[in-house]
Amino acid sequence: MSGGRVGWWRPTAPPSANEVELREPLRDFARAHPRLGWRKAHVVACREALVTNPKRTRRIWRDEGLRRLPQRKAKRHRQLAAQHAQHFAPQRALSGARSEGR
Repeated sequence: MSGGRVGWWRPTAPPSANEVELREPLRDFARAHPRLGWRKAHVVACREALVTNPKRTRRIWRDEGLRRLPQRKAKRHRQLAAQHAQHFAPQRALSGARSEGR
């Protein structure tokens, strides 16, 4: 028989009881914390003793179609405009040190 196994169909196993139990908490976590992703959900699931394998958490997260919101862009500060010609010039005379200009 020539050729590899590429394209061969293989039936997948039905989801286990642990996976079915994990799907609902993952959906609840995604609703409650939309900016957090599957990694943080995995940490919470481990704390609750629901799952131990991160690959399983990620696969269920992807199968459920869960997504995290994108990160917020950093706020840009408005650039100050000079109110007169020497507004942003150094003010050595006011600092006291070397006020005579040396």
